[in-house]
Amino acid sequence: MGSDVREEGRDPAAENAWPSKPGIVEPSVLICPITQTMYQDPVFVPESGNTYERHALEQYWESCKPPRDPLTNTALQQRTVYTNWGIRREVQGFLEQFPSYVPQGWDSRALPRLAEKVPHVARPRAGRIKRTLLCILTVVGSLAVVMQHVYEESFWPRLSIVEDLESDGSVALNVPKGSRLEARELNGRLIVKIPAPGLRLDVLGQVLFSILWLSFVCYWTIAAVSSGVPWTFIPFSLPFWAVGFMLLFSTILTPSLSQTLIAGSADYQVTSQVSRLSLSQITANVTDLQAPPKPSPQHFQG
Repeated sequence: MGSDVREEGRDPAAENAWPSKPGIVEPSVLICPITQTMYQDPVFVPESGNTYERHALEQYWESCKPPRDPLTNTALQQRTVYTNWGIRREVQGFLEQFPSYVPQGWDSRALPRLAEKVPHVARPRAGRIKRTLLCILTVVGSLAVVMQHVYEESFWPRLSIVEDLESDGSVALNVPKGSRLEARELNGRLIVKIPAPGLRLDVLGQVLFSILWLSFVCYWTIAAVSSGVPWTFIPFSLPFWAVGFMLLFSTILTPSLSQTLIAGSADYQVTSQVSRLSLSQITANVTDLQAPPKPSPQHFQG
């Protein structure tokens, strides 16, 4: 490693500013690729394995977003660095080999101790905070869209009829054999109920799919926040969050969801219930119903 030395590439201006003793050549392996001077506080980037001068690397990272490795130009997931003790010991050995030599670019021969390292320059957090807040607003906005949809479906005006479908005054009606329908008559009104289907295998599959969908969208959103993309790119996940929440919400309610039709001579009401909680109600007049299509004469020919 000592035979690998840097003999070319010196800046003439640097030679005049930092005169060196004739015959002393600084090994190239001890030269920082950023500062082109010998390491004082060498650190290596674990994601790339490359070594740089600490303060030079931190200054470089302040000028590029997201942080990148100076040599490979690859984006880094984090700014964590570690002291390169091997290079540090080689620098110390070089200084001991030439007791009176001051490396080019150094103010003195002293190596900074760990407690005297160049202070870490705090990474600007304004951009990351902005992206994180935007991510939170995206998720909250998606939930708001879902809840607004539920709100609009859940607060239709109620009819003042048949508040209790289990009244003792109702009369059970016959339904087709094998049908899940429950039919009754109460005070001149027809009550037809479709009971809740209960927990089925297909419901479990839909719940799993909803969770996988939301997990993928969550991973995509977090990756967008962490990678430093423009903050305007993050809200593109909003519709995917909304679809995932609505799918999960409707799937969870399906096993306990029942529907009831209450029809009279003048009006009718369709109610969706989860257990005994009314989820949605639609009320309309019978006259608003479209008449069934009349068969054409051709249907009776031949």
